[in-house]
Amino acid sequence: WSRALELLSLMAQWRVESSTITFNAAISSCEKSCAWDKALQLFGVMSRSIVEHSIITLNAVTGACGKSGMWEKTLQLFGDLAENRMETHTIAATFAISACEMYGDWVKALQLLTVTVRAKLDLGMNTFSSVISACGKRGEWGKALQLLNVIWPCSRVAPSVSTLGAAISACG
Repeated sequence: WSRALELLSLMAQWRVESSTITFNAAISSCEKSCAWDKALQLFGVMSRSIVEHSIITLNAVTGACGKSGMWEKTLQLFGDLAENRMETHTIAATFAISACEMYGDWVKALQLLTVTVRAKLDLGMNTFSSVISACGKRGEWGKALQLLNVIWPCSRVAPSVSTLGAAISACG
């Protein structure tokens, strides 16, 4: 990530105009290295410049925060998608729900799941597993099983081993 930031800085020195693509590449580099603070810093620079962010930008920033355990920031960024009327994306939703799972915030995980289902996003079973796991981490086994009973008949695919494992773990 440091080399990516260095190249981005050199672009300015060489008077080469930065673009959404170059910023996205640098932010994605920060995401891969869990350098959430640098990803947010670049996001801020983008927001103050004429360079527009895209859904790829928000996915990368959300991912960097989520992978680094910065779940509050992850949720804030996901909320910014709706507030700015940007298209809510499956990847950002998955990062936000995974962040809730990491910290056992089952209420927020269920709220985010509701938002993403209403937005008709194509969520994978791993996302449902994360919500079930978040419920289990806080002893909400009833909610976990209820969710499993709701998604099973509605899903186009059978629950995965990880989904069923999360439900079993939720039962204590």
